[in-house]
Amino acid sequence: GRTSDITMNDAMVYFTMDELKSKVVPIVFRSDIKTQRQYGVYGIPTIDPASVTIYGPGEIIDTVRSVRTKLVSKANVSEDFSESVGLDMLDGKIRSNTKEVRVTVEVEKFTEMDIEVPIRVSDSLRVRFFPETMSVKCLVAMKDYASIVADDFTVAVDKQQLKALQPLLDVRLVSWPQSVQVLSTQPDKVEYLIVQ
Repeated sequence: GRTSDITMNDAMVYFTMDELKSKVVPIVFRSDIKTQRQYGVYGIPTIDPASVTIYGPGEIIDTVRSVRTKLVSKANVSEDFSESVGLDMLDGKIRSNTKEVRVTVEVEKFTEMDIEVPIRVSDSLRVRFFPETMSVKCLVAMKDYASIVADDFTVAVDKQQLKALQPLLDVRLVSWPQSVQVLSTQPDKVEYLIVQ
């Protein structure tokens, strides 16, 4: 009859509970955000909470490195937004007491900026480059525009080529502010003169 069914199910539930493992994993925000022209996502979206405790059968839990949010898809965005997003629990293979997280995305107006970055070599060698600067075209948030300076960027030449005294050296942008999106750089090779 029906009563035995219920006890059997209970026994099965307890049996699987024994095999459960738990661990804390980071949450990964899945997004497809298209902003209006001249706008862009600023910085890295925040996720609250940023990690989650998951439970499930050991062999599944051992393979899980992170939990992804459901996809947040938006078009034509021009301002910050914050919303609750569900988590992808692998079709019920894993569980968590945290059912959703709050995701906050900052959106700023961006503008193009051209900046001339001096080309330097850190060695004691006195080298003059032609041209002496690299032109960097980048997108920068309006609110950061005034604070971005050439010193925030680093341009380096290929030292091996310099040692080998090759006539042209490869030159590249090696570091720039996190809030800046680099669109293009010029030139990619420079001439030089070693000053005695």
